[in-house]
Amino acid sequence: MNDRFTDNCVGAANHKEFLLFVIYSVLADGLGAIWYYFWLQNIYAADDGEWPERDSYSTGVLVVLCISGIEATILGSSIMLQQIYLVCLNMSRIEMRDFFAWRQAWRDQKQKGGTKLWAWPYHLGYCRNLSSVMGYNPLLWPCPSPAHPDDIHRGTRFELNPKYLNFILARRKSGSTTDID
Repeated sequence: MNDRFTDNCVGAANHKEFLLFVIYSVLADGLGAIWYYFWLQNIYAADDGEWPERDSYSTGVLVVLCISGIEATILGSSIMLQQIYLVCLNMSRIEMRDFFAWRQAWRDQKQKGGTKLWAWPYHLGYCRNLSSVMGYNPLLWPCPSPAHPDDIHRGTRFELNPKYLNFILARRKSGSTTDID
């Protein structure tokens, strides 16, 4: 997945680092907005509840910075929540688009009496998906260190869902060449 904000490919051995980048960016934006708000409040309170006339340009800049910090926090939060959701499902944004098309095809086949199993091949469960990206030690999740330092294929090979593997093996034994009838 190529991210247009960082101009980098996300998912090839750097998914944890990207997720931490998004989380820390949202936290920094939020803290900046709070800091500017309290700074404005102190300027207002210092002049007995009136905005100072002598330094209106600086006050205006602080107001703009506070508002832009709040906007950046809200926008960054939507990106952060989407990335956390995708990590829990073990997908990228491109795979999410394909996933919805694949799920719709499965629903269409199920209505016609076709396949009974629906499983995303890489979904191993929310906690297992999250720990596969962030590492197995939750105390190290905030650190931008490799999730699995011993794994030389980190981010390039992924474990498949056993239900999906059994489903595919059964279909191949029955002679079917596609994943969905």
